[in-house]
Amino acid sequence: MLRADGDAKGNAPAPVVGWTPWDAAVVFVIWLATTIVIGALAGERLKEPSQGLLLLFVPSLVLGGSTLLWVRASSEGGVKQLMGTRHPSIRDVGAGLIYGIVGAVVLTFGFGLALRMLFDVLGLRIPPVQQDLRQLASGSSAPFAIVVIALVAPIAEELFFRGMLFQAFERWLGVWPSAALSAAVFGAVHGEWFVFVITFLFGIYLALIFRRRGTIVTPIVAHMLFNGLGVLLIRAGVG
Repeated sequence: MLRADGDAKGNAPAPVVGWTPWDAAVVFVIWLATTIVIGALAGERLKEPSQGLLLLFVPSLVLGGSTLLWVRASSEGGVKQLMGTRHPSIRDVGAGLIYGIVGAVVLTFGFGLALRMLFDVLGLRIPPVQQDLRQLASGSSAPFAIVVIALVAPIAEELFFRGMLFQAFERWLGVWPSAALSAAVFGAVHGEWFVFVITFLFGIYLALIFRRRGTIVTPIVAHMLFNGLGVLLIRAGVG
């Protein structure tokens, strides 16, 4: 039996948002173009940590800002729909912290370690991943990099990938297909195949959290903690 505020399992109801996947595609193209232009203008200077941060910071601002502006223009109350079906509370923040820890343990330590062990058994080698990110997180610009990676990027990415893209797919598809499609795009923008596998699963996880809690705040906090722990592991020489 369905409840007024969700389904039989307590999940928040999926709203019919005022934008479509085509609207999300426009925002995605804006973000992609920004990233390409910055890379082209900066050129070799992006090899310097301080300059390399431009490829994280500016596109993140563009992605988050264009998402907010587009949904606001798409429909009345679009920003409110983007944020979820209800007002967040301190319990949603606490839930995000728990979800973030669980995600890091299961995906980074559990799944990631199991995949590495499998490759060792098969005699295969996983190539080094996210070398630019590792350089930023351990170089002289590390404090600013941590802010961008653990705070700015998660907010922008959750607003777009879960708030806008995931909900846009839900106009026609169920929760799981929408979660998988939005997670596939989320994983694809992270580059390397090994990172894609982790971020794809993490994207599905975040979408289900969003639909479960009914507020974008919880996946944002979970994403922040996940990224933050990842940066700390890299700085410790573990990640």
